[in-house]
Amino acid sequence: MRKYLKYIVAVVLVLISVFMAKAQSTGAGCRIGDIVYTQHLGKGTYYGNTNDMVEVYNLNGPTLLVVNEHGYAGYECGRINVYSAGKRWDAPSHSEIPYPAVNEILATTSTVCTASPNTTTTAGGKAYVVNYAVNNPTYCNNTPPMGLPIDDYAWAFVLIVGAIGGIIISRKGILV
Repeated sequence: MRKYLKYIVAVVLVLISVFMAKAQSTGAGCRIGDIVYTQHLGKGTYYGNTNDMVEVYNLNGPTLLVVNEHGYAGYECGRINVYSAGKRWDAPSHSEIPYPAVNEILATTSTVCTASPNTTTTAGGKAYVVNYAVNNPTYCNNTPPMGLPIDDYAWAFVLIVGAIGGIIISRKGILV
């Protein structure tokens, strides 16, 4: 078993580094205009109306700016990019260069939200929760690594534990 342990550790480290290198941040937030508030505080009443409950995001917390199609300026890392495909003029080559469409607003949910400093008072207007992605590794070379959520990579853990179990069973002769 000990002679296989170093190989198993090496495979696990390689798998983890490969998945982390391709990390793209995703999440959910409350989009109000071109700003997505990302720190969820919980449920709250909308202007004190107990019949009007909304998801509340921190008005003073971290935000992401949505870069809409106001002329192509290139992909902006650390922001939510939304623009359609097109062509831009490249002066050095004296030609038009095509660029692909990017839409990092993955979905707009039907969940109503607002931005406020706390859940008891609501200062912002109503909006909807969006699912977003930022820092596409195709464009952002220095994307910070994300932690590996266990449920997304359960197959790798099952494979590793199964391999270790298979080695132990074959060594000990437990099978009849």
